[in-house]
Amino acid sequence: AKLPAAEVLPKALELIGEKKAHLREAGVLIATLLDGDPAAKTLDALLQKEPGDDVRDLIVAQRYGTETKLTAAELAKRVASAKARGKLDKPVAKWVDEKKLGAIVWKGGKKADLDTIRFLLHRQTRLADIAPEAEVRGAYALVDREKSAAFASKLLAGAIKNGGVSAKNRFALSVVGLTGNDDVIETLEEIAIDSTNVNAATTLGLLGSHEAARALDRILKKFRTKYPNVREAAQDAFDQIAQTLGISRFELADSMIPDFGFTKGEGQLTLGKLKARVVIGDDRKLAFLDKDKPIKSPGKGLAGKQKEALEALRDEVDGATRTLKSNLEYYMVSGRRWTADKWRAFFLVNPLAKSFARSLVWNALPAKGAATAFRIAEKDVLLDRDGKTVTLAKDTQVALVHPLDLDANTRAAWQAILDEANLTPPFAQMLRAVFSPKDDDRTKTISFEFENKELAGLTFKSRAE
Repeated sequence: AKLPAAEVLPKALELIGEKKAHLREAGVLIATLLDGDPAAKTLDALLQKEPGDDVRDLIVAQRYGTETKLTAAELAKRVASAKARGKLDKPVAKWVDEKKLGAIVWKGGKKADLDTIRFLLHRQTRLADIAPEAEVRGAYALVDREKSAAFASKLLAGAIKNGGVSAKNRFALSVVGLTGNDDVIETLEEIAIDSTNVNAATTLGLLGSHEAARALDRILKKFRTKYPNVREAAQDAFDQIAQTLGISRFELADSMIPDFGFTKGEGQLTLGKLKARVVIGDDRKLAFLDKDKPIKSPGKGLAGKQKEALEALRDEVDGATRTLKSNLEYYMVSGRRWTADKWRAFFLVNPLAKSFARSLVWNALPAKGAATAFRIAEKDVLLDRDGKTVTLAKDTQVALVHPLDLDANTRAAWQAILDEANLTPPFAQMLRAVFSPKDDDRTKTISFEFENKELAGLTFKSRAE
């Protein structure tokens, strides 16, 4: 049975009063397990005077483990406490010269003093991972990332020069990720890919920006079939950015698809002396128009900035097309759902997403009642198989139809509708090969149909993905 706190605390205090660190550590560990104000007050007092970091870290984990906000005044108290305990007498590493790193700037415009910078770095050395340490986690929310970008860039450069993006420099990488902006993305992405570096991928996750997420997405694609350690680190970092932004990983993936600067589904590009209209057709390719007349060779005769702008747009669309095609096929297989509002906001507004969506069949899934398959017709009208208008209620969810959702005749009917409209899906949907359990297997929980069958490892891996 659990002993009363009043009975256990005196024993813990005896251990805390010992000179040997491991005995104090045992006493603190016991105190952290006790409920009530006496134990809490004991631990708070120890935070201010305990010289041993291993002992003190136990208290930090218990007292600040879930803390996410920190006032400037409270941060100043913690810095003063660390200084009084002799923790800020010298840099955390020989290569770290805080005076040459520049400034960490708070959102109010005030610069952090040297002791505060040293305190952040010191506390990060107490954590083996690339993540915010508990005692200073709340302080990073006070940082103006744009004004602190030079500091983070110099700190990253110093880490690379003195040991690299390695385990021993994780303390610095944490501060880079938590104080820097998108300026460090290119360097971290290059290191992650060229050196298959897990630490670089993880650091990108701390930046919390859409650009960092795009870099991680590129890393994920680069290592789709190899180096799972880097791929998994990139996926975790991508998920962390989604969490930071308060959205799901799927919503983050959607938001990364650019709109290319188009307005109402249309952009403009200067081709010679002509201001050409630019749209994305139902074939998911760029089309250039002189008013309503197609321009067959938009790049002909272009040079300089105009040529660069055309090539940049094509590259951006090509990259986003590959990403969205892969994502949508995965969403169909995994059964991802959108709320009606979010589906409209993405698939009826984003020009590339709309070009994909028009050649696919969707399911409207109401809160009550049966699903209704539909497609996007002209002027964004939603039509079912019989050509009747489908209205998405507020509580309706939308998903891509999986071919197993429909019988063979219905799939054939939908394919005929798409063919008649000259719409070619970006991947097999209605014509996708599907396999249902045999009648004899429907009541079984395990099938032996493929027992002792052999398949090349790479072939199996490819099909499984």
